[in-house]
Amino acid sequence: MDEVSLGIRVREVAFQGIEDLEGLMKNGDLSVVQLRSGVPRGRFMYAQADGFDFLAAHYEADLRTRGVYTPRVGLAVRTSRRGQVTSRGRASLPGNVSLLPGGSEQDSVVVGQIAYAVLSLDVSTLVALGGGDAWEGDTGIWERPHEFRAPAHVRDRTCRSIEGFLRVLEGPEGEMSGRRLESFQKDLVECFLSRIALDQNEPERRRHHSAKLVRAVEDWVAAKAPEPVRISDVCGQFGLSRRSLEWAFHETLDMGPVQYLMARRLSAARLMLAKADPQTVSVTDVAIDQGFWELGRFAVRYRQMFGERPSETLRRSCATPSPTGPA
Repeated sequence: MDEVSLGIRVREVAFQGIEDLEGLMKNGDLSVVQLRSGVPRGRFMYAQADGFDFLAAHYEADLRTRGVYTPRVGLAVRTSRRGQVTSRGRASLPGNVSLLPGGSEQDSVVVGQIAYAVLSLDVSTLVALGGGDAWEGDTGIWERPHEFRAPAHVRDRTCRSIEGFLRVLEGPEGEMSGRRLESFQKDLVECFLSRIALDQNEPERRRHHSAKLVRAVEDWVAAKAPEPVRISDVCGQFGLSRRSLEWAFHETLDMGPVQYLMARRLSAARLMLAKADPQTVSVTDVAIDQGFWELGRFAVRYRQMFGERPSETLRRSCATPSPTGPA
């Protein structure tokens, strides 16, 4: 994928009343009916880049919504534990990912306080950011409405992850472009796709010897260093479904491949910082080289993993004399 040249555009809009709400629903030609008395109020956050739209909504209302979704594919997740959402007559659980095919009929009821996020993008962009390989080239999966139902602990992690993405967009680091924006987009897509791969409604499509597969993936990732590697790269290299990869890592390391690759990236960053010259290399340089777009979160994760800030590691590298030869 070519480097993103334009930055992401983020804006927030508050609303009061269904007349404002209907005008803000930019996911398609949707109509809204208020079901009970009161004044619906809340806010929308829009984050847009080339071929990529991310919407987050927080509001309190009892509504019936129907209409046609945009031509783009939508990946939606309810992030609030409060309130109730039903889609096509079926209750939606927080943290489950719902697939909204482009041009599909939408039919939902919202009751009470609700928060959700929707990622909308073309299939080609989804594939470029990491989607097509997940189902062995079966891009037809994006044409079928479905709610992917993950285990409870995965649903909880999904809600926390989405909330983390939103905090960054709403904060001082939200203005991204270039490599940081591209990394952000890929990580956001991965957040959705890794949850889809753990769908409990679908059987596993292939079986691999888990430990052997994990070792092969580790060797390949190590050979790619220092280039950051994502799940889409691994799936494409090994001809794997995302589901097979997820289960192999969970069975072998008791963690998903995204968590494992994060640990590798953090470890690589530490090694780079420990060897770097602070006069020519910064923590930001190292973080971006390792594919971290959220610089504040990188520092938090680094400290959680290694017990010190990345800047401390970098300063210590300057104070540690380099060996000049055998004693």
